[in-house]
Amino acid sequence: MAKNVIPNKLEDVVEMLKVVQSGDNLYAGEDFALTAELRTKVDDSVTAIDNSKMDVVSTQGIKETVVQQSNEKRKESRAVISRTKSYLVSQMPKLQKDKLLQGYLLDNAMPQAFNGIFRVLQAIVQENTAQVGEAWELPAPILIDATAVRDAMATLQISVEAAKGAYHEAMQNQRNAKATGRVMLRRVREYLYAMLPERKKDMKLKEFGLDPWD
Repeated sequence: MAKNVIPNKLEDVVEMLKVVQSGDNLYAGEDFALTAELRTKVDDSVTAIDNSKMDVVSTQGIKETVVQQSNEKRKESRAVISRTKSYLVSQMPKLQKDKLLQGYLLDNAMPQAFNGIFRVLQAIVQENTAQVGEAWELPAPILIDATAVRDAMATLQISVEAAKGAYHEAMQNQRNAKATGRVMLRRVREYLYAMLPERKKDMKLKEFGLDPWD
């Protein structure tokens, strides 16, 4: 059975890297101590993984907050759309109602998705401009609400995409940091196999988080 398989889980990788640091500190000055270049890269890997963990937590928190805000604004927007449709239906000629509602994208069921709701709000504001002077022109309070939630959703849409992008980038950086850490653990393992007096069987391997071979 293979010994000293490099771990794959992030926490296990960084834990083993820190054991390597401890072992190298213990044997500083010995012929088998890590080279300056190798030690620096081990230290950099630990720092990169620790930083990546903080970045993931931070960006995930921001993403969840912005998504929650967009969900709340979506509910508010649906209420504005419902109010707008009720007003239009009450004012439009019955025979023209279905055709006229198409211009506002209000001839179908209320959309559920964020983008669908935003498109309806955009259509309401634009179509109302085209219908100025008609009996069903939206009164100022409704138009102000529709315009406000449309603008708020446009801003939130940008924020949500930015927050999701930052989170995905942080996750990718963490995967990269872990991969680099695993590479460094392999290098340390092979270096110690080559430099320790007893090679793979040297008991000092334990101080570096590795098991001596029988």
